[in-house]
Amino acid sequence: MSEHLSEYHQEVLKALVGGSIPYAERFTIYFPNKGRAKDNEQQVLLADWNSWVRRVLDLLGMMNGGATASAIASGFYLDKRNDAAGKELTEKVWEKTILVFTHTKRDPFKAGLQEIHDFLHEFGRETNQGGVMFEFDGFVYEIKPPYDEY
Repeated sequence: MSEHLSEYHQEVLKALVGGSIPYAERFTIYFPNKGRAKDNEQQVLLADWNSWVRRVLDLLGMMNGGATASAIASGFYLDKRNDAAGKELTEKVWEKTILVFTHTKRDPFKAGLQEIHDFLHEFGRETNQGGVMFEFDGFVYEIKPPYDEY
């Protein structure tokens, strides 16, 4: 049994799964159905949205033994950027989002971090995202452009 689990959690695991060590943390990537147009002036629908989702399902699933894509959610965010003249613009962007998550197996996940990094940066760059959002162990992070700088 893992030492970081409370006595209560250990009791629940023993009763439900014979006390086997659980997967580690949850890792989630947010996939919006829009990206910025190449001129950065407006949002455009992604023609290949589902192919990005399928690619990461395969990547995370092979690494951790499985991955799940959520039902499509609706939401909006405030897109703040500068126009060609340098004037700050704020646009309310309505979009559809799919969340793809996996419960990590620590060693394979750590071994695959460079591949995940490359995928996230490719998604941001190729779909002209203002940011790529992901969640790890309950904390949300955003990768901002320019992509591939680290």
